Amino acid sequence: MTKIIILLCLLLSVSACRVVPTYRIEYTSASQPSWVSSTQDFLQRGGWLYYRSIAENANSIEEARRLAATRGRLTMAEQIRTRIKSQFVLTIQSNHIISNHSIQDVFYEKVDGLILTGTHIEDSYYQKIRVKHSKQDQMFYRYYLLLKVSEADYNNAVQEAFSETIQDLPQYKKDLSNIYKQFNNN
Repeated sequence: MTKIIILLCLLLSVSACRVVPTYRIEYTSASQPSWVSSTQDFLQRGGWLYYRSIAENANSIEEARRLAATRGRLTMAEQIRTRIKSQFVLTIQSNHIISNHSIQDVFYEKVDGLILTGTHIEDSYYQKIRVKHSKQDQMFYRYYLLLKVSEADYNNAVQEAFSETIQDLPQYKKDLSNIYKQFNNN
């Protein structure tokens, strides 16, 4: 019995000595911008639409920046497409506009084909993270980008989607013009 207790104590002491990795984070500046820790990935302010992008676990700062920019622009475009489609449906419903599915389908197709111009990088921030293990260190980067597009460029994209839909469905020009007019009022 004594041997079993000694053996258990020995096993517990060995398992307690297990090496736990430690983390060290190096920041780009002394203070982290508020948009980095924000819970919102989207913000509309002062004539601009802002989107936050994050790239993690990159091996170099250049790779992290490139990933954040690529992901950010793709995510921004998808969020804008979703926003336009949602606003289209909301406009139809809130103004009691009768619309058939072909109008909505063609409009969605045009929105999906939009190429948003005028995106800019407003700010960036990165962290260099070093994980210390017992035998080796591992280092990676976390990169944050704040992207923006002007409301004017957003409105141009909306107008383009409506114009292209009218070209494809000229028989619904009056209905689409009415929807567009109400769309801009919402």
